[in-house]
This record gives sequence, structure tokens and C-alpha cells, in this order.
Amino acid sequence: MKELDDPPAWFSRAAIEQIAQCVSNVTAPKGASVASVLLAMFAEGSRLDLANVTYFDDLRERELVGTLNAGNSHEFYRFAGFLELGTRVGYLKLEDWDESKLFHEKLIAFAKEESASDHPADLTLVNDLLARMGGKSSSGKRDKSAFYSFASLLALEGTIRRDWYALEFLQQTRSQWQPGDDLGFLLSPQTFAEAFAEGAIGGVKTRAPEGGLATLRYLEWLADILRRVNKMEGLAEAFVRQARWCHDTEKVIARISIWAKRMSEWSESGEDPAGEEAWADFTQSLFHIKSYVNKIRPIAAGEQGTSVVEEPSLWDLEARGRIGAARREARHKALRLQQEFREALTGGETTDSGYELLRACESLANVGDVASAATILAPFEESLGENKTFQELMVRAREAETAQSVQEETKPAGPQIRLEPKAQQKYLSAGGME
Repeated sequence: MKELDDPPAWFSRAAIEQIAQCVSNVTAPKGASVASVLLAMFAEGSRLDLANVTYFDDLRERELVGTLNAGNSHEFYRFAGFLELGTRVGYLKLEDWDESKLFHEKLIAFAKEESASDHPADLTLVNDLLARMGGKSSSGKRDKSAFYSFASLLALEGTIRRDWYALEFLQQTRSQWQPGDDLGFLLSPQTFAEAFAEGAIGGVKTRAPEGGLATLRYLEWLADILRRVNKMEGLAEAFVRQARWCHDTEKVIARISIWAKRMSEWSESGEDPAGEEAWADFTQSLFHIKSYVNKIRPIAAGEQGTSVVEEPSLWDLEARGRIGAARREARHKALRLQQEFREALTGGETTDSGYELLRACESLANVGDVASAATILAPFEESLGENKTFQELMVRAREAETAQSVQEETKPAGPQIRLEPKAQQKYLSAGGME
């Protein structure tokens, strides 16, 4: 663990100002600092004009922040949390701030009032900062990895605060979203691309694709920060405690998982092994975020659960035009029955699973995947070869393969470019003359 020298006074004051700008929309008069204005407005009990007021109101309702009714208490609360983290990692020294004493007084009053409310906010970081400012806890050492990780967290929080589409996505996911809400822009690659690029499909507005993908980038960013500080006692958990926007990670994953599944249907086979593996790897990379959220808010995390869309039957999938999904469902069923039939043959059992397998493969062929149906059946030629359905499926598979070969042979060739020997090439000027 490499330690750095203590920050100079000017750096601490600049860091405190940066934090204030990250948590507040207030505009400071010429010659004044945002941190000073933020502190003064909280002391006066004024209400700031929040650009993201819906997001913060929703946080309060879900008790992620608590009641926090006094003035611009949301900003003050987040401001205090960042000051604690910044002091803990040695990013700043509060004694270098001219208004440190006034801030300490207001923080004591805030903690007292908030802890007495019916639904108090999580005051862990506030109480840690009070203990530090009261001399009961020493300032943190300036570790290089922790220093830069905090700087990255601060940049991440500032970026999210300015990204209205991501905040809107998080708020909708937390309180309004239903599992079927996103299916309209998941019908095809074209509808998703249109929704992402234009923010609408036809005349129907939707910013969910843009907000959702941005949220995934921010979660990936946070996961990278946590990996760098995970071995530092309590620091990763404190980072997650401050980054309240990530407390609904489980629900975000549940929502985007529906996207991933529907996107797999866009392929002809209805499956996308590479894409599905990439999504599984990504969700696994968020393990630290989820584990710390569950530790911080076990009840709320448990309430979120996992939302799923109940899949219709194979026939309904085909009728609704979800051919890829129908093929995937039929293929999975046929593979399951193939395994059951294989086990029955190995055990010498007399079973109807062979006929069930034949019907499943026939259904798979009927939704356009005769090649898979024949492949699944082929190992059982000795036991099922006399069956008419088996024979018909094998014939269909060969005919389909022949038709595909003929189609490829007769496909018009693309434009041919003939490269002449260098000595024979002719060059045209801009005007088109030789």
C-alpha cells in the first residue's frame, strides 16, 4: 500500500468545492464558492431548485435517503458523505477549510434532527464524519489507490447527476416499471436502434434504451472502482453506501435480462451463445455491488426480487411472430427429451419418451429448424428408424440442405473488380481526363 504526502491546503479547498459542485445545482455569486453557498442555504432552510427533484423525491419515498425535509438537506447529506470519504482516504483535510467549524455545527444539528425522525436516513457516514471531526477518529492516510479511486467515484457521481436519461431509467425501474414495458422496442434490431437513436419508435417516445445502457456503463465503472479498494477495510462498502443510485442493481439486472433474452431471439436460431455468455459475465462482474447493497439494505434488497415475463406456449410464440423464441423453446424441449430417451435406452426401459421426442422434433422442424430436429434424432436411427415421422424428418433435412446448396450456387455474384497490371493502369485527373 503506497502512501502519499498530505494534500496541501489549496488542494483540500479545491476538493471541497468540487464535491459541492457534484452534489448541488446552486450557482455561486462571483467571488463566492458553491460550498459556502450550499452551507449557507442549508443553514437558512432554503429549498434549492433541483434539476433531478423527481429522482430525489423518489429516493426519499423509498427510504434510501430518509425523511430529510429540512431545506436542501439532500445536498447537505450527500455533501457530508463525500467529505467523510474524502477525509478517510486522505483526499482532503477539513481543517484547511475556513468554514469547517460552521459545517461541524450544522452537521451536529442535522444528525440530531434526522435521527429523531420517523424514517431516518442512513447516518453511518455522517456519524463517522462527526467522530472524525470531534477528534474520536483520526484522519485517513493518503493511500495512492484509495486516493485515485475516490477521485473516480466523485467523477462518476458527477457524471450520473448530469445524465437525466440514466436517472429517469433508475427511477422508473425502481418505482414504475413492469416486466412488459420494454417489449415494444425489443421486437427487432431495427426498433431497438430507432428507440436508441431517436428516443422514440414512430410517435411513441422512449428513452429507456439510452438510459439503460448508460446505467450499465456506470455500474461497470463503479464495479471497477470497488475492485481497486475491495481489500481496504470498509472502504468499498462505504463507497456503495454513498452511491445510492446503485442500490437497485438487482432490479436493473432483472430488467436488462429481459432485453438480453429478447435480443437473443433476433438471430435465426433464437439463441445467441456469445451474447448470452457476455451478459452472464457482466452480471457476475457486479457481484461486489450486489453483495454490499444486500449488506447495507438487506430488507429493501430482498423486497426487490426478480421480475420475469411469463413465456407463452410454443404455438403462441409462433402466432405472435416470435419465431426465434419458438425455435429456441422447441429446441430446448427436444434436447431435454433426447436426454431422457437416451437414459431410457441405456437402462433398458420400455418408455413412451421416444414418441415424445419424435413429436418434439417435428414441432422444431415445423418452426423452421429442420436441421436441428434431424441432428437431435439421428443418433437413434437404430431404435426409431422404422418410424414414419423419423423418416420424413430425415428426408426434409436432406431436401433443405440440397435447396440451400442450389441457392448458394445460383446466387448472383457480387461486382468483380479486375486489377490490371500496374504498367497498364490508367489514371484519371480530377476533371476526368486521362
